Amino acid sequence: MFSSPSPWLALAVPVVVAIGIAVYQRFSSKPDRGSKGHKVTAGKSSPLSIDSPVSADLSGSIKDSQVAVGANINQTREVHHHYEQGEKTDMWAQTEITPQHIWQEIGAALPFDKAHAREKYIGLRVVWGTTFSSVYRYEKFSRIITVWPHSGGFFPQVSFELTEITPEVRSVTDGSLLLINGTIRSVGDLGIELMPDPLVRVMRRS
Repeated sequence: MFSSPSPWLALAVPVVVAIGIAVYQRFSSKPDRGSKGHKVTAGKSSPLSIDSPVSADLSGSIKDSQVAVGANINQTREVHHHYEQGEKTDMWAQTEITPQHIWQEIGAALPFDKAHAREKYIGLRVVWGTTFSSVYRYEKFSRIITVWPHSGGFFPQVSFELTEITPEVRSVTDGSLLLINGTIRSVGDLGIELMPDPLVRVMRRS
């Protein structure tokens, strides 16, 4: 009564089943539009916007990282400018402490405190503008006596020794304005003695 199935029908059934499985797998693997994806944007002015189902948990500091890639990442690098010591310093800028200040402080000190008042200034590097007063020539050096011009008198003196006299210094006249860059050697009753051979500039000849 029953005839045997057609060989074409037996061949068509597996093919239909295989196609159905492939179609199901294709649509089942497609990301859900309603799921929470991660939006990657190329920039404010870029039209590129991609919804990606891939997420990444990034932890740790990116302080030392040269490049950071990802969405909503703001990376800031501090730029430090390094300067060599003394690169922007004017070596001829006059110091705040003046000969007048030192001389008056020592004069106002108690007799037993004067030695300490003098010693605390020894070794201090100073730049002062003084006026040329006199010179004493010796065999190996010349002793220069200058005066602090703002005191209105002959004191306090700022004196020093020079082993070599430059043509610029040799041309000074009485009352010429000098700029001296040196180190305090001692402080006495008449003024301040600097270490030998300070730097000397002639700012104005009288």
